[in-house]
Amino acid sequence: MQDVNLVIIVGEVSKAPVLRMKPSGLPKTEFTVEVERPSSPTSEKRMTDMFLVDTWDNLAEWCISHLRKGSRVAVIGLLQREIFTNRDGEREHLTIIKAKFVRLLDHPVDAQLPTMEAIRQDRWSPDMTADYLRIAGSLFFEKARSLETHR
Repeated sequence: MQDVNLVIIVGEVSKAPVLRMKPSGLPKTEFTVEVERPSSPTSEKRMTDMFLVDTWDNLAEWCISHLRKGSRVAVIGLLQREIFTNRDGEREHLTIIKAKFVRLLDHPVDAQLPTMEAIRQDRWSPDMTADYLRIAGSLFFEKARSLETHR
């Protein structure tokens, strides 16, 4: 079997897309998405993760036109680790989602989500995992005929 690198996130745009033109002439955007995650089983504290999302070409142009700070989005992409040198000359690592598909969620998700107690479990059952994959599929492809595909 071939290796798979795939990530799906649903959250709120916390930094609006910024458009940059690459030397090749292709448009590129970067934006951040804040995703709330369940706290540990022993804490009720709200926790969030921030993800840097890159988009290219037609998808980058779509993001500039449709996404704003506060937009709810679903993103499918690949995780990529980049190494760069900061202003102090030190090497740093950054994990980025290279988005392949972005959907604006302009209405509440009407999928029945698992309970917080179930989400917090250290290990999910095959049934719970299948439920999550079904929910992800409904987020992206419930109305597949009316969706515009972005490459």
